[in-house]
Amino acid sequence: MADNMFLGGGPFSTPTTEELETLYRKQIGVEDFGGVSEAIKEKKLLDEEVKQQVKELEEQNNREFIEQLKKEEPEKQTGIASLNVNDRKKMLESVMLDEAGQNLIETVDMFKPYTKPFESKEIGKIYTSNVIDNVLPYLPEGIDKNKFKSLLMHGADKESTYGHDAQTYTFRKTKKGTVGHGGIQQVTTSGFKLNLLDNPSEEAKKMIFNLKEKTGIDINKIKDSKTPNSDIQRFLETPFGSNFAASIFYINNLTNPGESGEAARKLFNSDKYNEKDFRDIFYKGSKKYDEVSKILKDDKIKESKTGGMIEKDPYKRQPRFI
Repeated sequence: MADNMFLGGGPFSTPTTEELETLYRKQIGVEDFGGVSEAIKEKKLLDEEVKQQVKELEEQNNREFIEQLKKEEPEKQTGIASLNVNDRKKMLESVMLDEAGQNLIETVDMFKPYTKPFESKEIGKIYTSNVIDNVLPYLPEGIDKNKFKSLLMHGADKESTYGHDAQTYTFRKTKKGTVGHGGIQQVTTSGFKLNLLDNPSEEAKKMIFNLKEKTGIDINKIKDSKTPNSDIQRFLETPFGSNFAASIFYINNLTNPGESGEAARKLFNSDKYNEKDFRDIFYKGSKKYDEVSKILKDDKIKESKTGGMIEKDPYKRQPRFI
């Protein structure tokens, strides 16, 4: 296959700035431009002409490269060369995405406040997955960590599109309350106080203690703070903090000795378990825990005669935006 010298000899090469300028000069001399405005018009026309020529040359080279691959013996086509153009493109995009995600992991400290939405959902997903991997070691022993990670990933997707949603950090009021705060998992300030400061389960207390021992982050100091709400939000603006707090919401529900805890454990350990129902009941609060009986086809869990027991449950979760 003959190489194209303008494109640098490779089937997928692109022209350098010097090569483009050379082509400009061949098409029209500087002295022919006249006034500045006329020169701009001429240059725009040349830009389009050059782009078209480059496009045609690339397409020609691509066709020649593909034809060359077809002529090779199948066993000699290995790696990317063995894939068709579309599959090759997908593989390269995947590699680039992984590199972008890894770069974000290396540059954005999960323990420091970060209020810039991630560039894309895919990159945010890679980053959030890594953060949750760092939360999992704090969970109580015996918890199915793969299932728990899937639950947190589902919540991160629904709450903020893995931190990519443009309004993730834009505080605003709605009919149901306030949104645009609480980080990737959109944790409410009141929910944080209830679950981490005022009424954490024994398992949650151990998680908070271990966090202090391993990282020096002492959540309980917020109790004595003169600006507790601001301190809570700063903690939740850290990628780790938001996911750590959300995990404690679920742990409190799963270890609650009352009826809601029994319902949570039944659903979590059932083959009919799914992230959507579990989140809606035990995190978002849009459903009552007695609906677990409908999911499991179990009539043992009854609704209280006094109304929705979820309203009395100390671990209820306020509705959040999706």
